[in-house]
Amino acid sequence: MKPKFQQPFRIPNSNFIKNPKNNMFGDVFNFGADTQGKIISDLNSRGATLLNIVAGYNSAAVITPESVTFTKLNPKHKISPSDLPPHLIDIQFGEAHALALTSSGDVYSWGTGKFGQLGLGAKSNALTSTKAQQISGLSKITQLSAGRAHSACLTSSGDVFTWGRGFEGQTGHASKALTEEQNDVLTAVQLLPKCVSAFVKHPVASISCGPDFTVVATKKGAVYAWGEGGSGQLGFGRVKKQSIPKKVLDKCEVTGKRFCKVSCGWGHTLALTEGGDLYSWGLNAYGQLGE
Repeated sequence: MKPKFQQPFRIPNSNFIKNPKNNMFGDVFNFGADTQGKIISDLNSRGATLLNIVAGYNSAAVITPESVTFTKLNPKHKISPSDLPPHLIDIQFGEAHALALTSSGDVYSWGTGKFGQLGLGAKSNALTSTKAQQISGLSKITQLSAGRAHSACLTSSGDVFTWGRGFEGQTGHASKALTEEQNDVLTAVQLLPKCVSAFVKHPVASISCGPDFTVVATKKGAVYAWGEGGSGQLGFGRVKKQSIPKKVLDKCEVTGKRFCKVSCGWGHTLALTEGGDLYSWGLNAYGQLGE
């Protein structure tokens, strides 16, 4: 890995879509390991109004105002569409759990809760559910994201809530006032959604989880990251564990535009500015950084 990939860099001549509309129209295509790289049209979704297309951890779904169609479903995410809550606008898949968001801002979860990633409290530790259950205490949620065994969401006011596995610091609940050992005990497993205190005075506009790390863009346009960063995906070098959110970028150094959206892969991160510039950093073994 080249050293610069551990630090954010702007993809030359990048000019991506600004402010895309929520609703999408057009054909849906599937491709990946199951199709051996071939692009296959999803005829069931042709001509439909699309609210969302989601994929992760060997599952994929197409969400329309009338239905949810799983074009691929990992057995660990097993659920019948009839067991999902109505008015869904988003689904996020973890390694063995899933989250769902309704148009009214409620959050549901199902799957395995070994590390508290379902957000259902102590009972979720031993729970494997194939039926979506509402997570209490969360309301007016606008965004969801799921890591390997942790979960995150964003409220309409910009507060960040995280829960689940925190061994690598990915929930961001560590305190500077405590020792590392004390933080490890308190943050290893978060059974219920908890507000990340670092952003109480810094409202967030976008959130995304990698397997064991989390990245956000604040409404003022700064990017923060925390968790495991062995491939440079946090944006400040190779980091084994970052338990407290740390600022990565303030704004685009070329245009001065604020960052408005972030997205995490397995070991890399992307950040988009309001001007359409795209930054990337982290693992580049397959050219995923765009250079």
